[in-house]
Amino acid sequence: MKLNPVPTAFAADKIVALAAAADAILFNDFVTAYQPVVFRWALTFANDSDEADDLTQETFIRAFRKIRQYRGEGTIEGWLYRIVRSVGVEKKRVAIRRRILGRSPLARPEREVYTTDPGARVDSQTITALIHRYYADLPAGQREVFDLVDLQHRTPAEVALMTGRSAGAVRASLFQARSVIRARLLEMYSAKGDIL
Repeated sequence: MKLNPVPTAFAADKIVALAAAADAILFNDFVTAYQPVVFRWALTFANDSDEADDLTQETFIRAFRKIRQYRGEGTIEGWLYRIVRSVGVEKKRVAIRRRILGRSPLARPEREVYTTDPGARVDSQTITALIHRYYADLPAGQREVFDLVDLQHRTPAEVALMTGRSAGAVRASLFQARSVIRARLLEMYSAKGDIL
């Protein structure tokens, strides 16, 4: 399934007019047209929908500030995606710094709490959660390509245009991402003796 969230009424002439004038009313129409797809892209870089909402909002704030820089070279979707990616990567860096600071001895709880359910059977929800966890651990480039191709059903050629990579590099990243997730799932369940 191909995502095409942009209404045909939001034509290229509106984008050019918006870029020229940075008109707030036109920009509101622009946000309404692109919000669903920007939110979906933001989910790639977020841990939950609330964080994706924040990333989406920050993306549109930056887009409004930079709209005059849009020259019409390439698609507006590609331009917006690069802003989403920039915002998402920046937020991840902040989160990593906070996590590192949280590892200090004073930030640790006094005792570990046992929170797993050892009697639970593997089901589709568990597999989905594991894939999501393994997906979150992928390098940014692999994660980005995995999301755009496998979760958003875009072709490697479309992803190459959006990200500025070659189609071969996109396919290589996708292969690596799929291999890592598959290997981690097989490793986990073969060690437990469970069958997927």
